[in-house]
Amino acid sequence: LLSGSYRMQDSPYLSKARTLFRSLAEIVESLGGLSMPETTGGGGDGTVGGGGPSKFDITPLVANVTRLYGASPFFKVVVHGYRKISIVSRASGYRNPMRQPSHILSRSVDNQAEQEGKWSRHSLEQLLTSLLARTNHSNIPAVVQDYMRLEANIKRILKTDDGGDEMEDDPLCDETSRRSFFELQYHYGRYGINWTELVRTVLDLPNVRDVVVCQASLSGPLQHLLEITPKQTLWQFAILHTLVHSDLFLLVSGQSTTRLGDPRSTSGITGTSAFQTEKDAGTGPTRPQSPEEQCLDLVEYVMPTLKNSIHCDKDVLESSSAVTEGMLEHLRSALFGILKNLFPISTENTWKITNTTVNKVVVDVLFFLKRLGMERESVKAELDEYDYSANVVELVKFRNQLYFSGRVKAGGYPDDMTAFGIKACFRDAGVGRPGPILYHSNVPHAISFGSLGTFLAAKVADGLGFDDLLGHYTARLLNHSAILGLAVKLECFVTMYSNIELLDYGTQVYKVVL
Repeated sequence: LLSGSYRMQDSPYLSKARTLFRSLAEIVESLGGLSMPETTGGGGDGTVGGGGPSKFDITPLVANVTRLYGASPFFKVVVHGYRKISIVSRASGYRNPMRQPSHILSRSVDNQAEQEGKWSRHSLEQLLTSLLARTNHSNIPAVVQDYMRLEANIKRILKTDDGGDEMEDDPLCDETSRRSFFELQYHYGRYGINWTELVRTVLDLPNVRDVVVCQASLSGPLQHLLEITPKQTLWQFAILHTLVHSDLFLLVSGQSTTRLGDPRSTSGITGTSAFQTEKDAGTGPTRPQSPEEQCLDLVEYVMPTLKNSIHCDKDVLESSSAVTEGMLEHLRSALFGILKNLFPISTENTWKITNTTVNKVVVDVLFFLKRLGMERESVKAELDEYDYSANVVELVKFRNQLYFSGRVKAGGYPDDMTAFGIKACFRDAGVGRPGPILYHSNVPHAISFGSLGTFLAAKVADGLGFDDLLGHYTARLLNHSAILGLAVKLECFVTMYSNIELLDYGTQVYKVVL
């Protein structure tokens, strides 16, 4: 579908997707192509550390796909802060991106998952074969088969090491267990990587003198597999893994906004895969159709750090901070009154609960505004007014540039602060868009608040969940009768809620008490 030529009847989205598809093929060539060039300075066995005649060195390639596109073909570089990193092996980095989650209520879940796995592997093979057909390599099917086989072996090894295939948390930076580059090269030299050069390139530094490697959690069996694998295969694997498992693939596949179920996803808009056939496309979720929605969806995903890189109007920000602070004080007084009527406890304890709850929001929100006002060193993305695919690639690079420089975390700020930050920074931020400024939140479901007050009130309410109330009870701020009274009210609420039916007419939803 995407490798075809331009047609007048193509939708704008399909036309752009085809352009980006061709751009991916060009990226393969820009990385050196599928035929690995011989380099100098490597070991006689193809690794970095050996002696003898030179052969292949995959360090520059792995370093560049990591730095530019956030890829992790054999390991992941995790940034904890400025010049603080860890290097880890993770099975979750090798999931098939074309595999959809199975229906948990199906009567034949195991069989469905097996069939689904076969379909997704076949689809991925077809996709890569079609994509690489635009390159100059003579034996594309063999390259794709080698890639699929090596990826399956790597995933099997790492699943055994990790004890499963669940999404792993990134490691914390414990500087007491830091590793030197000499230790990295000594223990993991058979990866075929010059670790000093890799880290220097990824972090874009003149040297690694001040870099702290907090942890090096790398697989021994994987090291052995890479050692015995032909270096030509490793070179091709690094390129194909970048296309499949970095944002370059996820954007054009339509799964960019779901990030394969990653809870740290920055956008709540789901899309239909651009690689689906016309027959399959009707069965999936619908991608936003308006150009504005598509653009915002794209930018929100590839550059979540947009929330961290807003350059504010200082006067507007100062005024916004004052308004926000005043509104939070009104909410503090209102919450005190609500709690006083809800719980039969002393005034002193009521104020303690009120202040504990509201102060968390005050710190969170006002510190967020303060950060927006800080001057930052300029980081620029060179965008082309007329080249969609080039801009996508440039935004991916820009996102990774910010991450590896230690300026922002991978996920940026929480989603619900985006509109708040834009509104707080710019005068007349709503001009040109119909309706009020909307403050988005994902609790309990994706909803939007039409005013700053309701948005802040919802954040205050988030601090009064069951765990918070039980914490107050443990701290003796709430007594037994207060908890018992709350339980009675909740039981009444459950009874009432079970008698409510929602009638959804598309544009309007009615609550009917039976």
